Amino acid sequence: MDIADRSAVSELCLNHRFDAVFHFAAKALIPESVRNPGVFFDKNLASGITFLECLREAGVRNFVFSSTAAVYGNPVRMPIREDDPKEPVNAYGESKLAMERILRWYCSAYGWAVVAFRYFNASGSIQGHGERHEPETHILPLLLQVASGRRQFFEIYGAEHPTPDGTCLRDYVHVLDIAEAHLLALSRLDSPGFRAFNIGTGTNHSVREVCRVVEQVTGKHLNIRIGSRRPGDPAVLCASPEAISAEFGWKATHSDLVEIVRSAWVWEQAQYNSAALCETSAPRL
Repeated sequence: MDIADRSAVSELCLNHRFDAVFHFAAKALIPESVRNPGVFFDKNLASGITFLECLREAGVRNFVFSSTAAVYGNPVRMPIREDDPKEPVNAYGESKLAMERILRWYCSAYGWAVVAFRYFNASGSIQGHGERHEPETHILPLLLQVASGRRQFFEIYGAEHPTPDGTCLRDYVHVLDIAEAHLLALSRLDSPGFRAFNIGTGTNHSVREVCRVVEQVTGKHLNIRIGSRRPGDPAVLCASPEAISAEFGWKATHSDLVEIVRSAWVWEQAQYNSAALCETSAPRL
């Protein structure tokens, strides 16, 4: 369903009673947001407002919003705390920050209870479910496609960042830990107001380090190439999880980098084997 389709969303809300809504929708590819910001503001912001209005008319007041670490832009300190300056360097982060501000007004005017989670690098897989994008842009799926032979090489976007090994540093958090944070938030939407929390581990890893762990877990040598830096990519992102820990008792328990890579590798192998089986069993005409 398109959340910008007011009639369809309104009909859904009319036919079903929702105590709360999780918002995971819309566009998230940072390079695309730099090239075509108008599409991101349309899909993430304009469509988002239409969706909020449908929920408001249906009497929904509890809302959990998927935001992003990209709202911080190039951070002024590490680890990043929720009250740090927010200066997005790409349209994706700008669109999410604008939605956060709009949601604050909904809390003030309409008595909504909202939790916004600023995801850092969501990664990993669980129980036969993983991530796939067309085109794929996320580091782990790309690396694992190289390991499984489905992709020829992995390109590092810049090796001259102001970091110890020259590659970007990111805070990787397992999707299981993210899911658990959402369930905790659902149980705490008991009073009106807006609250924002980082979802991260407080530890970061460089792109080169992730490459090494993928080689370790898969036992495969990766063909790595160095490319140019991408516009809109901060050199370092690392969350402080203190606020969400204090408020919800949340802790990342599945986000060891080896565990993340191992779970994603299981998913990649399942997808690769399934695709290979379909190809070999296809009738020859």
